[in-house]
Amino acid sequence: MFLVLVLATLLQQPSPEGGGLFYSYVDGMRWTFNVRPDDVRRSPGWAESDDQPPLAPRAAVRSARALLRTYMERADEWRLSHVSLQPIGGKADAWIYVVEFVPPIPKPPNSGRGVMGSIMRSPLSVVVMLDGTAITPDRQPWRE
Repeated sequence: MFLVLVLATLLQQPSPEGGGLFYSYVDGMRWTFNVRPDDVRRSPGWAESDDQPPLAPRAAVRSARALLRTYMERADEWRLSHVSLQPIGGKADAWIYVVEFVPPIPKPPNSGRGVMGSIMRSPLSVVVMLDGTAITPDRQPWRE
């Protein structure tokens, strides 16, 4: 028996006003992270002359995991996949973190057939501003 979940992707749609929309698809839901121009303005910039961003990566992970806990059971079992910094809003010093988590492997059904086939798990990417604020997603059912 094969268990297949739709692979999630994070897509960015830039906004001319300085924000952007980010999408992630997990378990039949579309998660829309709307970074508004005001979010970008409120968040500290990361100057080109500074070696370190104003928010440490581990602080971004903590913020993203706290948001994950509000929406997912067993959120602490989700594995951190990667953390990236991305420019946003067309300003040289405007950046965000994208923190990606992979859900725990579901327990295979007791089919009596031995080893379960391959499992694709849908990652979830959470957007975190450089002030440590995780963007609250709008979640809507998503049909392929």
